[in-house]
Amino acid sequence: MNLLKIAACAGLLFAAAASASAQAVVQAESLQVGQVYRFELIDGSNRSGVLDSVDTDYVYITNLVSGPDKFYRKAVSRARIQILGKNGQFASPHYSRYVFGPSAIPQRKNELYWNNLWLEANTFQYGLTDNLSVGMGFGLFSTLAGFPVLMPNFKYGVSLNEKHHVAVGTIALLYLEDFSYQGAGALPFAVYTYGGAESQVSAGLGWLYDDDLLFNGGGWARFPTLYAAGSHRVARGWLIGGEFYQLTYNEYETWPGGTVVPFTQTSTVAMFYGRNIRPSSSWDFAVCTVVGPEGDIIPFPLFGYTQRF
Repeated sequence: MNLLKIAACAGLLFAAAASASAQAVVQAESLQVGQVYRFELIDGSNRSGVLDSVDTDYVYITNLVSGPDKFYRKAVSRARIQILGKNGQFASPHYSRYVFGPSAIPQRKNELYWNNLWLEANTFQYGLTDNLSVGMGFGLFSTLAGFPVLMPNFKYGVSLNEKHHVAVGTIALLYLEDFSYQGAGALPFAVYTYGGAESQVSAGLGWLYDDDLLFNGGGWARFPTLYAAGSHRVARGWLIGGEFYQLTYNEYETWPGGTVVPFTQTSTVAMFYGRNIRPSSSWDFAVCTVVGPEGDIIPFPLFGYTQRF
């Protein structure tokens, strides 16, 4: 139960951080004239546009569609910087990640994401700085059943210019049974991304470490894991993407006489998805195929939701 308490505390801290960053930007001194904002109002509506000025009573903006606008400052419940594409439409909100894997584009400071796949897999990702983001994933139903799967991660990314980005990081996985340690794994990675939020391709390498997580495996893999991904916006509210992984890991055979012989196994994961995007959220509809080391093929659908706070 201690792990559940830790997970709950972590969730509250993430929520508090998101709330603090949201409330701070509503203060007039924190708003930047000339920046594009999305203002959420207490009646549930919102306004987006270039900030012209703020006085004691009103916020003045120029909406890129309808022109000059103003509303009561006290009616603003939250204000977020709104990144726009070159054609004036809202930018893709999930530039820093695909369905599973990361892009090299760094997550912005104070941005908090919650990602959910099939209700079970939940991940929170928070931008500590404009280059460093950290996250924690966990299995919801497996944790409630006493078999927690925890997935901590971090990514440090640098944008060399508008089109070229590099990042390093680690994705880890910790498995417990009846809240007792059973095994763990880690995948340090390096990734390069060409492009931006609207269209990008990524390629990377990882090196898998396994500590009794995979059946009859263990240690650092003898060969790297290969990773490729990409996405492209095809309409105002849609983008399409794909991901490919070739995972390499160790297994061992015990020969007569007790001799233990290591050998390398590979599994391939391929995914194609459509993503319905809004300014701060998205729905993912994916088809994933896993090809095991014996050539067995396992296709399955994925359904997910991501919210940016």
